[in-house]
Amino acid sequence: MDTASPVKQNDFLRVHLKIAHSALCDAFLDLLPLVVIMASITLIRVIINLAIPHQEWVWLQQLNIMHVFLQKIFPILVCMSIASYFATAHSVRVTHAIVASLVTFTFIRVFTDQEFSFDQGPWDSLYNINIILSPLLVIICLRFILTLFGIDERTISLDSNTLVAVKNLLPMLLGVALASLLLVSLNLLANPVIDVMTASLDGVSDTTKNMSRTLVLHLMWLTGLHGSNSFDLIFNTQFMSHTYLAGLSHAQFFDLFVVYGGSGSCLSLVIALLLLQKDKHTKNLTRVALPMVIFNINEVLIFGLPIMFNRVLWVPFVLVPMVNFGLASLILQYSQLVINADGLHWATPALLNIYWASHGNWTLVLLQIVLIALGVSIYWPFVKRFLNITNVPRSLIGPNQKFYIEDGLNYVEQGGLGTTHDNYWNYRVQLFDDIRTIENNNLELVYQPIVCINSGRCVGLEALLRLRTKNGALLPPTFIASFERSGLAPAIDWWVTQEVKNTLLQHHGPVPYISININPQTLAFGSAVKHIAKTFTGFSVRFEVIERAFLDVDKYQDNISQLLESGIKISIDDFGVGFSNLSQLSTGVADLVKIDRSLILQLHTKPGQTLFSQICTICKKLDLAIVAEGVETPVQYEYVVQSGVNMVQGFFFSAALPWQEAITFYQHRELTKG
Repeated sequence: MDTASPVKQNDFLRVHLKIAHSALCDAFLDLLPLVVIMASITLIRVIINLAIPHQEWVWLQQLNIMHVFLQKIFPILVCMSIASYFATAHSVRVTHAIVASLVTFTFIRVFTDQEFSFDQGPWDSLYNINIILSPLLVIICLRFILTLFGIDERTISLDSNTLVAVKNLLPMLLGVALASLLLVSLNLLANPVIDVMTASLDGVSDTTKNMSRTLVLHLMWLTGLHGSNSFDLIFNTQFMSHTYLAGLSHAQFFDLFVVYGGSGSCLSLVIALLLLQKDKHTKNLTRVALPMVIFNINEVLIFGLPIMFNRVLWVPFVLVPMVNFGLASLILQYSQLVINADGLHWATPALLNIYWASHGNWTLVLLQIVLIALGVSIYWPFVKRFLNITNVPRSLIGPNQKFYIEDGLNYVEQGGLGTTHDNYWNYRVQLFDDIRTIENNNLELVYQPIVCINSGRCVGLEALLRLRTKNGALLPPTFIASFERSGLAPAIDWWVTQEVKNTLLQHHGPVPYISININPQTLAFGSAVKHIAKTFTGFSVRFEVIERAFLDVDKYQDNISQLLESGIKISIDDFGVGFSNLSQLSTGVADLVKIDRSLILQLHTKPGQTLFSQICTICKKLDLAIVAEGVETPVQYEYVVQSGVNMVQGFFFSAALPWQEAITFYQHRELTKG
């Protein structure tokens, strides 16, 4: 077991921004099924409208009512979902966070909108940024108040006593009040800014206005707002009906030459994804989104990929439409073409829309093809980087190192489109950062001696993973957590086992047994276990498996048996850390138990001593060898000796050492204790 201390997070703002970003991404991704349903309804309506215009069926009207209803409740669900994730991250009760967020947003919506009407409903759109800010600010305020007054959130619950209930809910009410005050202030500060922006647009040409609109609405999309509708609500967009070029209005030009497949020209993005995608999640998502993108409906991509809050794809999402606008304007400005797009529906697919509007002008069709292809080329490097994030472990694949990666990816992707965003995107971003850290530094193994109490000899060396920075510092492997969350711990286990194997092959002379930590995910993959068993044939190796794996030992039984048959022995690691179940000791799988350091730290107390002694007694009666890890002081050492422990590991004898120093320690013990 590695007992090194984790690296401290000192960047407060960065950490909390990452928490907020994660909560926003997760919140929208949880609503992806609803987004797909809404987009599907829109697609059905569009196809019917294009195929049979002006046809009104009762069922189609009912479908439209359903779509309107879903649109109205969508912001409510967004607010609740954001509140849920953000509250969990800040240890605030979820139900209180949801209630406080909805109350705060309602207050802001009613008291800052002079034209508000209940006939519209307080949740009439997602266009208001307050739907996102409300849960974020109210939870921060609530967390601040709880901390300020030293209140445990778990005590804030309704009680049969009304006075107690009111008292307990006061922190939530104060949080709502403080968040509302902050939001009102932000709205008051935003109004002059909007007024200035509006005034600045009044004195410029329609072309500049349309370019500004194109830029701003795409930036709005990236924050989770509906860009087009949000812009049109804030600014005067009457100019969009004015004639621009080739007989087209600004709105018609925007639909025909600026955006293909919806905002961001997502048709170019989909083509790039189809050509570059590798993982199952993105494949399934692209297949679902493709028919909708063809008809310029891109919400599935925006909320599902996602594009919003995406630090990789925001540049091409904004850049491609701007490039399309500029090039198309330049070309049409010097042409003598006249295009009639009157009556053309906004959802008419690209190529087909310009063919109809231009009465079969193939030059303009070719122009669209060129612009779409140019968009693909702009998206291409960014999509590659995005897919490298979602598939970053593939960068670790060597000539003979494929099995664990493929198995790991299958483990994560077995849910297809339903794979949780936590495991697929958010954790993969952290995984990407960790991989970059590994690539910029060096992985290294150190070995901590395990000493037999009776003989005093060094009988084992535990291989511990470290990260060697460029300045020579040796850091603990904090990156392992992101690999585990992504289902890719076998990648780390592979590296460690290969490094241990190479070290043993290069060493000439006797060595004690080598103890290696193996993740339960690795034990679950038969191909990995088979390869590892073959790797260490003829070597004295022991695998340490954390005790929670033995709670479901039947799941790994066949693979563990394969290891045992190859001569590899199994130890129960971290026994007593939190999952302890005495039945684990009687499975017959392990012949050695490593008592966790947390129990050693409690030996100065009477209950700690009693618990430690009882565990040792049970282990001895079951003929299990015992290693006490994390022993650092003479007092701790004397007590573990009295308790009948067989072996000791810790700073009392030695810290973790580089291989040659560990071998020197082993040899010295052999000479002095022989």
